[in-house]
Amino acid sequence: MYVLSVVLVVLVLGGTSWLLALSMLKLLDVAQPARLGAGPRAIAHVRRDAWVRSWDEHLGQHGTRQTGQDLAFERDIEAFVEGCGTSLPSVPTERIQPPSRAT
Repeated sequence: MYVLSVVLVVLVLGGTSWLLALSMLKLLDVAQPARLGAGPRAIAHVRRDAWVRSWDEHLGQHGTRQTGQDLAFERDIEAFVEGCGTSLPSVPTERIQPPSRAT
């Protein structure tokens, strides 16, 4: 029983380390423009493009097509990434105003 638990722990830790290594490689791929001296907006665009590519791959694998809700979610992600790009310290900060509410 002790051997089985040790083997299980080694397998779980080994699998976790592989997932971590793969995610780090993906982050390095996304961080490539930063190493080349690109500005925050360019980095945000690369991150958005990487997200869109992964979303397109997901849709292709599962044989689904985009619905209006999927497209709205994509626009929300794009707006979020753009917001992140403008709030980095090396770029003049822009105040993002919430939409005005009609009273």
